[in-house]
Amino acid sequence: MTVRTVTVDYADDSVKTAFFDLDDTLTDIDTDWLWTRWRLLKGPGGWREFLFFLRITRLYKQGRLTVDRYMAYHLLRIKILNPFEYRSLAERFFLESGRHHIFARAAELVAWYKDHNIPVVLITAQNDILAEPFARLLGFHDMIANRFIEEGDVFTGVVTPYNFQEGKVHWAEKYLTEKGISFSDCAFYSDSIHDAPLLSRVAFPVAVNPDKRLTSLAHEKGWRAVNFKGEMFFG
Repeated sequence: MTVRTVTVDYADDSVKTAFFDLDDTLTDIDTDWLWTRWRLLKGPGGWREFLFFLRITRLYKQGRLTVDRYMAYHLLRIKILNPFEYRSLAERFFLESGRHHIFARAAELVAWYKDHNIPVVLITAQNDILAEPFARLLGFHDMIANRFIEEGDVFTGVVTPYNFQEGKVHWAEKYLTEKGISFSDCAFYSDSIHDAPLLSRVAFPVAVNPDKRLTSLAHEKGWRAVNFKGEMFFG
């Protein structure tokens, strides 16, 4: 077994589970934005998705984006695409674009935990169809993501509560309860202030490529921080 060399300042071999966010943590860019740009000329409805995403991006920058509005964007996506179309496009997107945006050092960190026999779990507000190829390539043991409800060959809705902000705490707690593990035995890596609720619950919180608000909170709380921006990509 080859054990990766990872700075001990931001890894902990005493935890029983390591959670990782996806967007801007493992990747250098928001995967919704990456998907939306890629989708412009791929399949039906690309322009509709793009224009809707610009609107929610504006709300996000204004601090007015709600989880319901964000999920409305995902609901628009499944009104345009059926499950087969979406999964097919998601695989193409990952091969042509998504996989090239994974930080090499982030991939090494995930591998380090696996080498130490510590389960790694991807926990993301992205939906499971787009997130699954990332989890598969990096070898995550489990994935917690927003999930669509399917009936036959039709999407009919989204599972609630949404896996966002406090919703991540809900789903992480459910997962840990089933495994017989507590938050005090976990690490979590994220870039966003939206993940402050879950970062605040775990024993080993790490701010990765943190935004300004998370940088400030991490400094206040004494959390570790690491920045992969400007570094090499995986694969």
